[in-house]
Amino acid sequence: YIELMNGNTVRLVARESSFGEYNEEQGLYIYNVQYPLSASNVKRLQVGEVDKVKMIWGRGFENYEVYYLDFFINQFRCLIENQR
Repeated sequence: YIELMNGNTVRLVARESSFGEYNEEQGLYIYNVQYPLSASNVKRLQVGEVDKVKMIWGRGFENYEVYYLDFFINQFRCLIENQR
C-alpha cells in the first residue's frame, strides 16, 4: 500500500511473487517486482505526495518511511513530457 499525504491510499498488487536474491556484497536481499498501475492509481500518484509505504510479506508486514515525497509526481511529469 502507498499512503498519500492527501488521505488517499493506492493498493498495488505484484504481477508475480518474488522470493528475493541474496546479494553477498551488500549483505541484503534484493526483490525485483513489477506492479501494474491502473489509470485511477496513476491519477492518484500524479497529484499526491507519498506519506508512507506498507509492504505485505509472506509472514507479516512492514511500514517504510518515505523521504522523497514527490517521487511519483516528478516521475509521471517526466514521462508525460517525454511523450510530447
